[in-house]
Parts: sequence; structure tokens; C-alpha cells
Amino acid sequence: ILWPRCRQKAQALQRYAQVQPLYVLCVKASFCGFYKKVYKIRKRYCVVILIMFENEEKIRKNVITPNQEDEFQIRYIRAEDVGIITSRSDKSYFILDSNDYWYDLIQEQYPSKQKCSCKNDYFKVSFDYIPRKGTDDFKAVELTSQCTECGKIKKFARIDIDYSPSCQLYDSEITFCPQPNIKYKTYTINGFWKTKELYDLIAFLASNQLFIYMCYWGKTDHKRYFDQFSYSELIDFLSSENSHYLNIYFTMEPLTELSHFSGYDDKGIYIVHDIWRKKEIIEISSPIRIFNSPIHLAFGNVKDLYCMRFCSEYIDTNGKIQTKSDEFCRLTEEVLKYRKKHLK
Repeated sequence: ILWPRCRQKAQALQRYAQVQPLYVLCVKASFCGFYKKVYKIRKRYCVVILIMFENEEKIRKNVITPNQEDEFQIRYIRAEDVGIITSRSDKSYFILDSNDYWYDLIQEQYPSKQKCSCKNDYFKVSFDYIPRKGTDDFKAVELTSQCTECGKIKKFARIDIDYSPSCQLYDSEITFCPQPNIKYKTYTINGFWKTKELYDLIAFLASNQLFIYMCYWGKTDHKRYFDQFSYSELIDFLSSENSHYLNIYFTMEPLTELSHFSGYDDKGIYIVHDIWRKKEIIEISSPIRIFNSPIHLAFGNVKDLYCMRFCSEYIDTNGKIQTKSDEFCRLTEEVLKYRKKHLK
């Protein structure tokens, strides 16, 4: 098979055939003289791809609620592989382990219902569990929908599972969700600030006896690190040349158990997204320089885009709103007053 873009085509064929490639052999080969003459190109190349496939073993499970309902509306956040399904009796259910992430993800925008090309929005849903060879775990789950009107079948998601054990997902493919759309008090403060304004904000937060942590890039090995800083150490780091960081965290309590909200990859440590939602944390992100004219640079009037986020409430695993400590709630009120007075 001659394909000029082997990887994209192979992946497309894999998705279409719903099979897994065993191996791909890529060979660089020149076109014959006839093609050279026709296209008037001195050197032309093609890619020869040899693909062998094997069918993945799948265990299919059709979704049926305890009330024997099997037709659902689907709301799915594709970027996070999180979603819910809602039956005709208006009862909602989390898909797999979506209850751990759903409420945090919907605070900015509630996902819309999926619709078939025939405009129908009710589907039969099935889960295909793909076992990990040699274990009792699953390496992925494919979610398939079938329109209740026209019968069109669509695989709308494949969730790769990178943890173990995962066999419990087969017995708890859906979990009842009493209130799918709950909002809690969360604050996102965006603004163009000068460096001095950032330092003043850090000084204000440090004056409240908060613990300061930062996830940053190493200057020599270009890996991510996560360490505790004092106020002076943080200012020295931010003032130094070639200093790059991801987020600064101001917390009420020391972050001692990193394993609960961090992980590691080839670039070093990484922090779980939006840990400020559950913990009593104020997070300041790294700056984004949108545009500064030569005049601004010459006169030192440089402003970067910053984002500060925190919340005084959160939603627990039971779907109930919980209020954070009184001390942290008072701090958030002080931060909002400071923002109104000093940050534009």
C-alpha cells in the first residue's frame, strides 16, 4: 500500500477497522523513472507500509439501569473523558469514574447533549471492555451509542486506563448522580499586571502566614520540580534570569503527601490539574506575554497576563456542597478586597 502520510493513514484505518496493528514497517523507496518524467521531479519518495492486524478481545456490556431503562441522553466532555447519561425518566448516571471529576469540570461550562444526524438525542449505550493481556485488569473501555430512531452506531469515546486494579469498572460502569448540575463558589481573577503588582500580591499573601510552594522548571536539566519557598526565596527566583515556573501555590497547611496530587513522567514531577478546588489553596499561574510595544519595553511599562484561582466551597464525592474552613473563607474575602483596591 502506497501512502505518503503513513502514520495518519494507519491510525485512521485502525479507528475505522477497530483493530490494533501488530507492527508497521516503513520503507523509503524512490518512484520509477516513469513517475519522475510525468511529474518532472528529480527525486520523489513514497512510503511502503506493511500492516498486520489482530482483533482485540472485547467484553461487551449493554448499559441498563436498575429500573430497566436502556435509552439515554449523553453529555460527554471529550477532552477529559468524563460524562453522564440521563434516562427518559430524567435520572442521571456517571460514566465509569466520572464522579471524581464531573463537578469540577462543569463549573465553567455545562456540556451539551449529543445528537444524532437525524436530530434524535436518545441512544442505547454499550461499553466494550478491552482486557490487558496476562492480567485481570482492563487497558481500555470503548463507549458506543446507537440511535433509537435511525439505528446509527457510533463509537464516541475510547478511555485508556493507566492504573491498576481496574476490574471494578466492569461491575460499576454507571453510578447514580442525584444532581448533575451543581455550582459552587469559585473565583478566577485574570488581569494584566506589572511585575511590581505581582510582587505586592505575593507579599500580601505571604503576610497571612501561608505556606508557599512552586512548580518550576530547572535551569540546567529543564525538568519540572516542586518545592517549598520562603517569601524572599520566591522573589529571588522570580527576579533571576531564565526563571520559568508553572504555578505558585499559597496554602493554609503544608503539602506533605505529594502522592495524592502529583505524578512523574520523563520531564519530572507534575501536579494534578486544579488541586485548588478541593484543597485550601490559592493558585497563581505563570504569566502570558500577549504583546508589548517597544515603547512599553523602553519605559518599563510591561504588563503580563496572570490568572489567580481559588474557591471557598467544593463538592464531595456524594455530590454535596461543602464549605472550606472559616479561616480560609476569611482569607478569600480579604483577597477579593485586595483585588478590588490594587489589581485592575
